[in-house]
Amino acid sequence: FYSDSHNDLPLLRKVDNPVAVDPDPTLEKTAIENGWAVMSLRD
Repeated sequence: FYSDSHNDLPLLRKVDNPVAVDPDPTLEKTAIENGWAVMSLRD
């Protein structure tokens, strides 16, 4: 599941492969803390 917003954290915590894409600061911090993939689509 791909998301860029901390608003999706409840769902991200339930899926098998959460990915933070160009995440907001809260989601980025949470993703790093949980070992989730973080990626950017920006140049």
